[in-house]
Amino acid sequence: DNGRAGPNRREPEDRPRPGVGYHATSRDGLNFTREQDVRIAGARFRWLGNAQSDGKRITFYGTADGRGGSWVAVSDNGIDWKLAEAQPRNIGADPGAVTLRDGSLLVVATGPPRPGTPSFERRPRHDSPVNQ
Repeated sequence: DNGRAGPNRREPEDRPRPGVGYHATSRDGLNFTREQDVRIAGARFRWLGNAQSDGKRITFYGTADGRGGSWVAVSDNGIDWKLAEAQPRNIGADPGAVTLRDGSLLVVATGPPRPGTPSFERRPRHDSPVNQ
C-alpha cells in the first residue's frame, strides 16, 4: 500500500505503511475485489515491485527500503507469504522481473537519482548535521 496519492503526503495515514501490501483479486483482470492486506511477519519491506506466477507459486520481487535494495518472497496462494531462501544483492528499487525461455531471470530496477535532477536535489543528505 503506497498510501494516499498526491504530492503532500505529510500525515502518517497518507504515507506507505511499512511491511503492508495492498491485495486485490480478479477473475477477469478488469474488475478487482479488495482483499485483506498481505504481510510477512517481522518484515518492514515495501510491496513496490513485481509479481509473477509459474502456475503453482507466486514470486514477488519488492523494494527493500528508501535507500534501495530488493527482496524476494514466495506464496502458494497470494495470501500467505514468506521470504525466499535466496535473496538478491542490492539490485535497485521497484524491480520488474521476467523469466526467460531458458529459465534464467531478467530483472530491471531503478537506480539512485542522477546529479542535476530534481530528485537528486530533494534526496536526504547523509553527510548533513541533521543526519549525523
